[in-house]
Order: sequence, then C-alpha cells, then structure tokens
Amino acid sequence: MKYKEKLLCIIIFIAHSNSAINNKKAVTVIPVVDIFGEPFFEKKFPFSYTVLPYSANKPRYLPRLHQVLYNEVVTVLEEQGDELKISVPNVFYQTENAGTKYNTFWAKKSHFILLENLKKHNIDLHIFPKPFSRTHFSAQDKYAILRLPYKNRATGLYFSAGTRFVRASTIKNGSTVYVFDPKTYTVQLMTIPNSYLMPDFFTQQEKQKAFVSLLRSWTHIHNRHIPYVWGGCSFITAVSDNTFVSQEKIINQQKTTFYSRPTIMSSIASGFDCSGLIVRAAQICTIPYFFKNTSTLFYNLAAINSHNVLNEGDLLWFPGHVMIIADITRGTFIEARSYDHGYGIVHEIPFSKVFQNINTTQDLVKAYLAHEPLIRLNVGGSSTQVISHFELLSFSSVWNSRPSAKNRGAA
Repeated sequence: MKYKEKLLCIIIFIAHSNSAINNKKAVTVIPVVDIFGEPFFEKKFPFSYTVLPYSANKPRYLPRLHQVLYNEVVTVLEEQGDELKISVPNVFYQTENAGTKYNTFWAKKSHFILLENLKKHNIDLHIFPKPFSRTHFSAQDKYAILRLPYKNRATGLYFSAGTRFVRASTIKNGSTVYVFDPKTYTVQLMTIPNSYLMPDFFTQQEKQKAFVSLLRSWTHIHNRHIPYVWGGCSFITAVSDNTFVSQEKIINQQKTTFYSRPTIMSSIASGFDCSGLIVRAAQICTIPYFFKNTSTLFYNLAAINSHNVLNEGDLLWFPGHVMIIADITRGTFIEARSYDHGYGIVHEIPFSKVFQNINTTQDLVKAYLAHEPLIRLNVGGSSTQVISHFELLSFSSVWNSRPSAKNRGAA
C-alpha cells in the first residue's frame, strides 16, 4: 500500500473511532472526578493527573476547573488517548455578558462508563438519576440527595455530599437506593439514614432558607473544616486541624506557589472554591443555579438596589470572589477562602473580620449604595486588598429568566 493510501486509512480509522463515541451518554463511576479545561497531556504541568494540589496562587497553572460526582451523567463529545471531552449538564460558564454558555471539559476516560456498555451487561439504566440540568431541576420523590458524605461499606466508596441516587424504597428512618459497583458490574442496594439526606422543599422561600441552613451546617462540623480546593465542587473530607503546606515551582519563568494538605491521604482533593460551594449547595436544595464561576453568576443574578431588602442567602460579589450572606442580624458571611490569605477553608465569618470598618448589615449596605471601596483583611487582620467595585446580588433572582438590567461589565 502506498504511503498516501496508508495515511488516508489511518485518518479514516481515527475519524471512525471518534465518531463511534461522540455524543454518547456516560455515567461517572468514581465518587469525585477532577475535570479540566483542556487535554491534560497538553499542559506542561509539574504534577500527576491523579494527584493535584489543592490550590495555587496563580490558578491558571492549576488545570482543575470543576468536579463531577458519582452517578452524574455526561455527554461524551470526543476521545483522545485516555481522555474524554465531555459536556456537563448541571453547570455552565460565560466569557461575556449574554454570551455563549459553555459546559465542556476534559476528564480521564477510566472514570466514566458509557451507558450503552452498561446496557450490554444488562444493567438497568433507570438506576441512574436523570441529570440535573436547566430543563430538569425539580425535586422528585424517586431521588435521594446526600447533604453529608456517606460511605458504602459494601463497595468501600465514600460518596460526596451532593451525590444523587435513585430510591428503591423508603423506610422509616431512611431510604434504600441503587448503587452500581464498577468493579463487579453489579447493582447493589444501600440504605442511607435520613440524617444524611436532604429533605424535599417545595417553595422558593423554603429552598433559599434550606440553602443557607445547609451551608451553615457545613461550617459547624464539630470544629472540623472543609478544605478550600481550586475548582472544587465536592465534600467528602473535613479536617480537624487546618494544616497545609506550600511548594514553590517555576512555571513559564514565573514563581508559582501550590498548596497541598499532606495529612489527607487521598488521590482526589475534595473541597470547594467560592463558586463551587454555591453551585453544589444550591443544587442539593434543587435550586436552578448553574453558574460555574464568579463572572457567570455576576452576569446572571440581579443586583440589590435601594428598593430591595437584603436577605440571607444573597451574595456579595467582587471580581474573582463571592460570599454568601449567612446571618443578617449577627453580620456573617459564608465563604470558601483561599490559602493565600491564611485560611484555606470553608467558614462562617463576621463581616468585621473580612472587611475593615464593616461591622453590621447596615454598614455593608451603606457602603454599597454610596459606592465606597471595601478594604479586605487577611487572617491576621491586616489589609490585603482594596476592592473598588463590588455588588450585592439577589439570590432569589436565580428563578427569574432575565438578569438585572444593570450594565454588566467583564468580571
């Protein structure tokens, strides 16, 4: 066979192989999966695919963008070696106001199984929850959603808060759910106590209240803390001591600091960044919130103005960060705060420890309406950032089809 003919055959074979997997559904079979913005092997990155740092002071050198959970169904768009390009239905991001909604990522192929392959093994596909998406987000009795991490003793899998299961039955103090074991290709039953599950809420007001209550419960876990993870959107581990280490590396001639937690023996960094915390908690409460990053939530949520009342659950946004207003009376935020400022955890914190001279809700609203800058403080109480532009965003506006009429600039 001539060289050109042989090359054409190779191209046709590759095209056929890729088209055979394109646009097919696959289910996540690992408790937490890191997913990336581009094929990992194309990045000159000094860490392995499966053991990434928790965070970095220059996030562009840490390729984790998001995390998907066990039982989440994705669409496979492309295959390259041992990686897949996937679309994820329950989040999106925008690069500009009213721009295209993107929801594509790259991930390790072994963390997913095509639904058609499961069907060939006579696995009933109805045991997997229908994906949470912009067209399907309402609560249904047949689904059980974890509000806390839960370990399946039969398989040894430790499931993250936010993992969704199909109910097989409801018992007095819990639910029995279907669990697929990827090692044996068998379906098992697992009973989860109600204390680990999110109850159903029906009105928007109930769901927003449950959203804040859930977040507060995560920040008060017997003096334990959920770690900060850049791109993180999971909760399996809470740490009793906030021990983390930094490691400097030179990347593209720039000194970059990476943060890790050596006391946690896990190949996946489980935790949240500021926007991942909100999207996971909101979807556990079956709220139609799909905004992957801070720019996107800024584009899509309405701003508070002098005619609005600030409510618990509303958000304080400034470029690159977002916090939840947790307690109007006491004046507290809930946030996932980075390691750079000495925190590296999810916590509830008084306004006065976050911003200089902001002690009450009235102080915060006054500064906002007067367009006064905020002075951000680090863990030691020293000024670390002057914020000239911030917004108070109405969380309840997530149920509206259109964002605020206020001009939205790039975040």
